[in-house]
Amino acid sequence: MGANYTVNLVQMNQNSPIGKNSVWILVEGNDDCKVYPKFFHEHCKIEQVHGGVAQLEIAVSRLQQYADRIAGIRDADFCHLSNTYSPLKNLFYTDCHDIEMTMIQDDTVFENILYEYSLQSDAANMKQNLLTEASYVGYIRYYNEINHCSINFEGISFGDIVLYQGFNLLLEKPLCLQKINQRSPNKTSLLDDNLVHQFIASNPITDFYQLVNGHDFIKLLALRINFQISRRISNNDASKSLRNTYRIDDFKKTNLYASLLSWQNSNNLNVIKQ
Repeated sequence: MGANYTVNLVQMNQNSPIGKNSVWILVEGNDDCKVYPKFFHEHCKIEQVHGGVAQLEIAVSRLQQYADRIAGIRDADFCHLSNTYSPLKNLFYTDCHDIEMTMIQDDTVFENILYEYSLQSDAANMKQNLLTEASYVGYIRYYNEINHCSINFEGISFGDIVLYQGFNLLLEKPLCLQKINQRSPNKTSLLDDNLVHQFIASNPITDFYQLVNGHDFIKLLALRINFQISRRISNNDASKSLRNTYRIDDFKKTNLYASLLSWQNSNNLNVIKQ
């Protein structure tokens, strides 16, 4: 279900009389398939390439003969920080670390999420609090990316390693390190407070939207909302609220939109809703 499956699917479609006029937008994850369709016309097929960004890039590369009708969209991850990009001309990147952080970066979008919970007046403080606390895990992810430490972040939760000071959420960093170490038996190095702080000091990052993983931010957002209201929301609820709040007019503000529009116009296509 990785690149091979997608390549075969697209090739069969493009070689058929009915499907040859289709335009394919290849993406990484299932959530991407919930975000992007609202921005494209119905003759565009949004297709997830299973297996992560590596499989996505393989699929886009192997389908270069159809590069005028196929584009890939990937989360930037740390590419903007490292200034490292694929040479593929029809592979495009989110403005921020991922599509979630790209949406969250828009202050109006973030504020609109909080209207549902009557917390909009606290939007600026809440966003800064969550960015700051999530950045610690972001730095560990960045350290892992650079040093190839095989640290396991899959499915990590934060409910048992956060405290509340007033209405602010505080990540208990020693417990966070302990949790990550315990769930990463194949790691090549043991994380400790000194190592993490040395890495942060030697890699100062001011743009947390490039550093923070969107799923980490959303998990912390759900925890903070739950702390402040009487009813509970899940991580999926918070993700859904974010997706539903984000509109085509918000998407038009992004560099990703501008890049896709340029690709569309260069290939005489009409795929992006105006």
